[in-house]
Amino acid sequence: MNNIKEQDILILLKLLAKEQQLCNWSYQGIADELTMSLSKVYAAVKRLQKSYLLDSDTRYPVHYSMYEFMVHGLRYCFPPEYKSTTRGIPTGYSAKPLQGLIASGNDLPPVWSHPEGDTKGIALTPIYKTVPDAALKDSELYRLLALADMLRSGNARERKIATEEFKKILL
Repeated sequence: MNNIKEQDILILLKLLAKEQQLCNWSYQGIADELTMSLSKVYAAVKRLQKSYLLDSDTRYPVHYSMYEFMVHGLRYCFPPEYKSTTRGIPTGYSAKPLQGLIASGNDLPPVWSHPEGDTKGIALTPIYKTVPDAALKDSELYRLLALADMLRSGNARERKIATEEFKKILL
């Protein structure tokens, strides 16, 4: 059985960020940057390759497959979980790299609970526990994670905007 896990999505988005930044990568480098074990990264890459989300030769995302999965499968495989009001790092439409795509209303924005966060909002459980720290280290990864959260938790308008952004990146 080849079940995609939460950490696989974080790794997939990190590899997309690396590809966009024209950076080579190593298993150890990804593990260090995402604060996870080398064995988790290695196993995730193997699962992603089996799922045709990563190319076996280049070890970078297969763009069309990734687009299809992110847009049509992500929110069903990894539905959003909300918690109470907290301080954290903005995500989804309220993320700093996405500000301006959607005018925010008076509702509290979604945030990843984090001690370094400066925004009061509704806690959205990140797709994987190390997401907030990884996002703080890499602005392109932060943007991709916030777009993924728009696909997971956003209303129809937010999902449409995130879909268009992923289309620009992947297709």
